[in-house]
Amino acid sequence: MDLGDKTHHVVFNAEAYKGEKNPGIRAFLSFVRNNTAESDLTKRIANMVQAKRFEQTFVNEYLAWNLHDYDVRQRGIKEGIEEGKFSAYAELVKSGLLSAKDAAEKLGMSEADFQSRL
Repeated sequence: MDLGDKTHHVVFNAEAYKGEKNPGIRAFLSFVRNNTAESDLTKRIANMVQAKRFEQTFVNEYLAWNLHDYDVRQRGIKEGIEEGKFSAYAELVKSGLLSAKDAAEKLGMSEADFQSRL
């Protein structure tokens, strides 16, 4: 079946595998229909499919770990920035240049929380 996109798609009626006279085609259609590898060809195909599934699982796990590591780094950066901001405001409060209330407001926290971290 030509779809006009420079690819060629083949449609199999795998339901009719039992009626196929050619044993190679019958084994292939049986594999497509039932996922049972009976011939050398279908066993090789099954092995290749399994290998690709393993590779894809590995790739998916690798990407998930990379995403996890990225999230952890971003959280660390954010916490570092937040800690740096807190430290800066704490120094201003300790030096008397800013009130604890104003510092807490700038940091988006309650004055009690700010005071408890001092």
